[in-house]
Amino acid sequence: MLVKDQLKVRMDQLKMTPTELARRVGVSGQSVRHWLDGRNYPTKAKTHLLQQALSFKLDYSEGSSVEGVTVEETLRRADASLIIAISKMPPDIRLALSRLTETFALALNSTAR
Repeated sequence: MLVKDQLKVRMDQLKMTPTELARRVGVSGQSVRHWLDGRNYPTKAKTHLLQQALSFKLDYSEGSSVEGVTVEETLRRADASLIIAISKMPPDIRLALSRLTETFALALNSTAR
């Protein structure tokens, strides 16, 4: 999968706007739009920040699969691993995490408007 498509897929999964991603990475909205359009690639310095903001590792193989595993499958596996880890937490911790996630989502939605 192309880098621009990886960014789009992950942003859609996280319901993150280009403006929010730009803020988190410390670049202009235009830079993010150029990445999403495939006009430019993020610099090495910004790649690390992007990976942190999107909670996943960018694959620069541009569609080639690594050991037969596609980027889409890697993302699904990472999400599944996270869900499994959360399900193993004590109930009170899961509830606290759920409330924190809800609060974070509300804050993101209010800043996106």
